[in-house]
Formats: sequence, structure tokens, C-alpha cells
Amino acid sequence: MNDLKLNPCPFCGVANAKLVYAQEMNHYDDRQVLCNHCGAKGPVMSLNNNAIDEWQKRATESALATEREALRELSELVRDMRENALDCYSADMELFNSADEKAAAHIERLKGV
Repeated sequence: MNDLKLNPCPFCGVANAKLVYAQEMNHYDDRQVLCNHCGAKGPVMSLNNNAIDEWQKRATESALATEREALRELSELVRDMRENALDCYSADMELFNSADEKAAAHIERLKGV
């Protein structure tokens, strides 16, 4: 049981879990995965593989939730950058149009000379 490659804990993120005999509610033949760092426990299951599968699934779901949050933050950053770029573009266009109007007025004055 000690040579298993278990995913990190979905709660603390530490890769220090092991498969143990369940000690809850007289389930002495059942198993569960226990995090040796924070004490988080997987569900009590009647077979080793079921306990491992449930732990692996929970750890994977936690990792996906972390990735989803990182992607959400990245998406917000990209949106803010896009809005800032559009603001800069608008300001540049205002300057360009102002300069163009001034140049056109100057050309008209020169034509009159």
C-alpha cells in the first residue's frame, strides 16, 4: 500500500497521502486515503482501488478548480488590457484628428497668402 502514486491533497496541495484502514464507524475492513500533512480524508470505501479512485478524482477536481480560477483571473487581465488599449487608441485618434484639423487650417491659411 505504501508504493502508490497518489495525487496531492485537494485541500492543502501537499503530496503526502497514503491508503489506510478506515477507523470510522467500525469499518475495520474498509479503506480510505489520508493526507499526512493536513489530515484530510477521502471517503471510506470497501476496496482499495475505490478509495484510491475517489481520492485521485477529488485531487484532480481541486487542481482543475485552481486552474479555472487562474484562467478567470487571466481573462480579466486580458479584458482590462484590451480596454486600456482601446482607450489609448481613442486618445491617439483624437490627437491625430486634432493635428489633421490644425494642418488643414494651416494649409488653408497658406493658400490665402
